Amino acid sequence: MQRISPRWILFLLLAIVAAGIAMAAGGAPAVKPAFPPGLDSYADSHMKSIPDILANRIRQEPFNLVATLIFVCAIVHTFLTGRFMVIAHRWAHAHEEKIKQGRAPRESVHHGAELFHFLGEVEAVFGIWAATLVGAIVLFFDWSTAKAYIVHGVNFTEAMFVVVIMTLAATRPILKLSEQLMWKIAGLLGGTLTAWWWAILTIGPLLGSLITEPAAMTIAAMLLVEKFYAHAPSKKFKYATLGLLFVNVSVGGTLTSYAAPPVLMVAGPWQWDTMFMLTHFGWKAATGILVANLAYFFIFRHELEELQQAFAMENLKDEIQQRYLKRADMETMMDDCMTRLEDQFHFVNAFTDQLKETNTVRHTYCRNILLLK
Repeated sequence: MQRISPRWILFLLLAIVAAGIAMAAGGAPAVKPAFPPGLDSYADSHMKSIPDILANRIRQEPFNLVATLIFVCAIVHTFLTGRFMVIAHRWAHAHEEKIKQGRAPRESVHHGAELFHFLGEVEAVFGIWAATLVGAIVLFFDWSTAKAYIVHGVNFTEAMFVVVIMTLAATRPILKLSEQLMWKIAGLLGGTLTAWWWAILTIGPLLGSLITEPAAMTIAAMLLVEKFYAHAPSKKFKYATLGLLFVNVSVGGTLTSYAAPPVLMVAGPWQWDTMFMLTHFGWKAATGILVANLAYFFIFRHELEELQQAFAMENLKDEIQQRYLKRADMETMMDDCMTRLEDQFHFVNAFTDQLKETNTVRHTYCRNILLLK
């Protein structure tokens, strides 16, 4: 039995739900559905306590409790995905051992491992609980209510804009331009390991406001691997730098109103444009990044100095290779080396065959002498 990718299961699940809604969807309803009720309909503006507000809204519309529980389950599921993956891998490994020992059919799979592997996919969390919410609406009300809510009650413009803008910002030309920018800045700062460390952890996160935070994280992480982690810093410095990168990127996308998904989702309704973000949040985020980098630099400055020697030697090797070792020369040297190795292997093989033949003759001669005696 072949394993089905969890992503395909999620895709089919969402496709079935979407197809059902699309087939049932007609024109706009003549009467606007009462689901979900407007916030003003609860008449709880005078209440100050959150528990009282929740109790009042659940009392007026019991489905609020169902929707809240589904939302809580989705959050808990998100934090449990890693644990589900661990369980899935453990069960799958145990099943593979059974197959090797002949206690299970060769083509069999562990269904529990497959299920937990699917539940451990972060991408599946949204689909699972979105489908659960739709099913709950259908069971609690009816299909028409669910259809009207999804087709006419939910505005997908913001979500689609997030996908489009993040896709465009993460295209190869923009990524390469951003990478070259960090190269230039690091070069202006001296091209040392410390300069690269500062450039990656400062410019990289701030670029998240232009090329989106995921793209900035990808570029910064790749450059850190090449310029920093390749020189084997201490484990403490490794994790400190990685954590600092995560924090800086998480706030570095607040200079504009489109790069960070959380900001983008509220920028339209709250009328936050790029100038508003820059003047209210952006400069604070940039200042925080600089202060955090400065604090980490003072803590690990001695280790950066120790790593500089290895970094300088690596740069020297690269420079020698680029300036003095041409590609054609390298290919010629490799061809010559391969020819010599091939000749040597032929000699070794010929010598081995001759040695075997000599041993055969010697054994035959000795056997004949013994027979004569």
